[in-house]
Amino acid sequence: ANLTAQTIGTTSADTRATSMNPLASGKLGWYMDLPAGERVVGNPRIESGILFIPTYLPDVSGTTGCASNGSNWLYGLNALSGAAGLMGVRVGSPTGDSKPSGSGAIKLETGGSAPVTDTAAFVSPRIKPLSATATATEVNNAIAAQCSMVVQAPGAQPLYVPRACGRQSWRQIK
Repeated sequence: ANLTAQTIGTTSADTRATSMNPLASGKLGWYMDLPAGERVVGNPRIESGILFIPTYLPDVSGTTGCASNGSNWLYGLNALSGAAGLMGVRVGSPTGDSKPSGSGAIKLETGGSAPVTDTAAFVSPRIKPLSATATATEVNNAIAAQCSMVVQAPGAQPLYVPRACGRQSWRQIK
């Protein structure tokens, strides 16, 4: 009763929408129930106010309920309220496909069946230095990466999360 509930809504093939309920007055935090069988299997990480949580959902569709495969998901939630935090995330490159508003989790296509236990988040661009003969696309990708946080999970494509860029606050001295 002391926590704000955040919920998982629509799930597509590669994205899960999560609620964006504001933290109500008098509440001490938030919680989110995962789908049946899904578990947090790695170390959560907070970067730029976003809580990244890798989860694993084993495939139990077989007759014995024991399978050697499953799916990895990466939740990106506002650390203070638990609201969806992956709006506008781009997959593969700073100009890749963008995810819709309300995106709170992305399916990690790792090409394997093992659980992903850790993620890395970098607020500085992780792109190779531009050459003197850089193409317009390479220049545009470098500019777009300046205001992105790169999130990487083993075996999956990098995720580029938009973030605040440039000066965020200042003090005036008289």
